[in-house]
Amino acid sequence: MSRYGCLLFLIASLVGVGVHSPTLAADPAPKTSDATAPADDEAGYIRIAQTYLQQFGRYKGPINGELTLELEKAVRQFQEAMGIPPDGRVNRLLVNLLVDAGRPGYAPQ
Repeated sequence: MSRYGCLLFLIASLVGVGVHSPTLAADPAPKTSDATAPADDEAGYIRIAQTYLQQFGRYKGPINGELTLELEKAVRQFQEAMGIPPDGRVNRLLVNLLVDAGRPGYAPQ
């Protein structure tokens, strides 16, 4: 790889642009916190919900991806506060609401 190519790759890596070089090993997975990592499984959604509900002071338990009665109660309380029917379920809709609620200046519609 040329000096210019190395420099381009380094800059792209720093700003998060995907650049693939045949002479370098595959780029490592981006480092993200559990709160922002994509969750394709139930445990992932649960960890995200635990993280946000803990930040909001509604959940005191561990962030372990396990649905407990304490977490279900915290989910219901959050759902009630958001004006949606409280079912205690952790799913993509809940995670999206939690992420939105965690943004500065968020006001529910």
